[in-house]
Amino acid sequence: MVAACVWGAAAISVEPAVARPSAVTAVAASCTPRHRDVAANDSQLIVYGQYTGIDPYSGGALTTYYACLRPDGRPVAIGQTAASGGEYPGNFAIQDLRIAGTFVTDESAAGFASAAACGKYDPGPECNNIVSYWVQIADVAARRTAKVALSGPVNTLALSPAGAAAWVVTTPAPSPSSSPSSALYAIVVHPKDRRGLSGHVAVIDRGQDITSVSFAGSTLRWSNGGQPKHQTIH
Repeated sequence: MVAACVWGAAAISVEPAVARPSAVTAVAASCTPRHRDVAANDSQLIVYGQYTGIDPYSGGALTTYYACLRPDGRPVAIGQTAASGGEYPGNFAIQDLRIAGTFVTDESAAGFASAAACGKYDPGPECNNIVSYWVQIADVAARRTAKVALSGPVNTLALSPAGAAAWVVTTPAPSPSSSPSSALYAIVVHPKDRRGLSGHVAVIDRGQDITSVSFAGSTLRWSNGGQPKHQTIH
């Protein structure tokens, strides 16, 4: 669990990871991809992308990313990206991919093509709420995954070998005379069932400028307004 000195639990849902909407059309069968397909790797894990069809929203190529244990582990899907089809951007994206121990995390998002179509044919405030974001976490050894729904994109993402993830979400300033605010969140995931992971998201800190988020073992380190801070996450 997150150490007892956290600020409080955040109202963020955690559930088995399913990219919404999903467009996977094939499952990778090998943990030895071509070198050009490798997105990240270390002595224990390898993450690679594989063409899995056409994004039905943009018409562009769809790439699904898989992670597996070296040398011959079974792959687990961790996210998707889609290319532009010309008129619309790819509907899916992942970024801030991190690997540590036997865990993988990334920020995933979906809805970019749908939002572009909304702005083109029926512009309005509702178009700003179409894109959905989530942090996806995978225990590659156990082949279990989870996602944490977000209110918007993250600024930074960190991961520990024990399955703890942390990220910063910044809220825009409500008026020209005020400043944006940031919140640092953390979660430790544990097996939930045969395929899923679960955990409780906690607010670790708040401030106007939270940066330099990283893990050293189970210790989360960050800076708030230039002041170094740390906390044990377990």
